[in-house]
Amino acid sequence: MTPYSENLLDEIGWKILDQLQKDAGVSYREIGERIGLTGAAIAERVKKMKESGIIKQTRIELNYERLG
Repeated sequence: MTPYSENLLDEIGWKILDQLQKDAGVSYREIGERIGLTGAAIAERVKKMKESGIIKQTRIELNYERLG
């Protein structure tokens, strides 16, 4: 892990990752409301986590029965 990525994994960084793992489709605004930051601040931190390689990708899981 680089020093840059270590800086992203502070208490707030871990909270963001926790929220994204619970629901990858949650909005940055919603994450921000849950942990006390603006949606723009969350978006910037997630962007940096993606650039540093901490976050490889976000996914959704489809319910094929509901899709028909």
